[in-house]
Amino acid sequence: MAPAVHDAFISYSQSADARLASALERGLESLAKPLFRLRAIDVFRDKTGLSASPGLWSGIAAHLEASCWLIFLASPKAATSPWCTKELLWWLDRHGTEGLLIVLTDGALVRDADVSDFDWGRTDALPDAARGRFAEEPLYVDLRWAGDEAYLGHRDPRLRPALLDLAAPIRGVPKDILDGEDVRQLRRTRRIAIAAVAGIVTAAALAVWQAVEATRQRDEAIRLREQALSRQLAAQSASLLVRDPVLALQLAADSRAIAPTSESSSALLGAVTALPLTRMHQHGSAWWALALRPGQDELLLSDMRGAVFQGRLDQAALQTVVPPAAGLALFRGVDAFAFAPDGQGWAHAGSSG
Repeated sequence: MAPAVHDAFISYSQSADARLASALERGLESLAKPLFRLRAIDVFRDKTGLSASPGLWSGIAAHLEASCWLIFLASPKAATSPWCTKELLWWLDRHGTEGLLIVLTDGALVRDADVSDFDWGRTDALPDAARGRFAEEPLYVDLRWAGDEAYLGHRDPRLRPALLDLAAPIRGVPKDILDGEDVRQLRRTRRIAIAAVAGIVTAAALAVWQAVEATRQRDEAIRLREQALSRQLAAQSASLLVRDPVLALQLAADSRAIAPTSESSSALLGAVTALPLTRMHQHGSAWWALALRPGQDELLLSDMRGAVFQGRLDQAALQTVVPPAAGLALFRGVDAFAFAPDGQGWAHAGSSG
């Protein structure tokens, strides 16, 4: 006999018990599975363990030869399946009923005590070719209820007693010990999962804190850089007050716009004071346009409200030509003024058309 590769071989009818066979395979391999192991035992099922080969039956026979136990899913369809019959007879010919576990999924298994065999007139879950092979009554697992289930997972609690009945002899461990070990493994896995989730949450929180801190440090670096640039422009403005007061004023304004530092405020105040201006006129709204009458000191101004003002360079006062209320309707968006060449009239243009 070849060295055992599989702990168990599942023989079943694909048309009747494919879903149940898959659940049994996964359940047996995961029951009381030690941590960090792929599976507790190796269970062969043709859909997951059989690869392409020149001979189908020879490949199945090789896996049967390499298995310690045969789990036969008994049903009327399995009893009439040529493949299931060949697998069961192969096992009975070589091992008898030793290492054979029967799972009844449909039909009936009726024992006839007088002849030390099944009552083959009423037994329809085993192939007729197995007559006379069961001198002793085998202990089988009844899973006929599973055939009506639309979905049956290997973690279904109703399947657990059957898994323990099958896994105990395969692993050579009493059911109660195997059951307790499975519970301990589940608890250990749950603790590890909780610890892993806690670690992930902690790592995520740390990553968020690092991102926030990195953003804060970036913003602080930008602020310090802007302050340094503002102070540099303020220093340049101060050095140009005598040589180029207009450029000094522009640099001071830029310094103030970049960062309102005390140096930028002082530079702007110094530049304004140093300019050769005779008068400064402050207005409550932003100026929009300005025009100077040719050859005279008369000027016209408009603000962003559409108001128009008239004044003279040698006077501080401004006369309102068009008040804001009327200007909103007539002079909204006055963008430019122009005096006539003879200075006797003026025109304006704006977004109002």
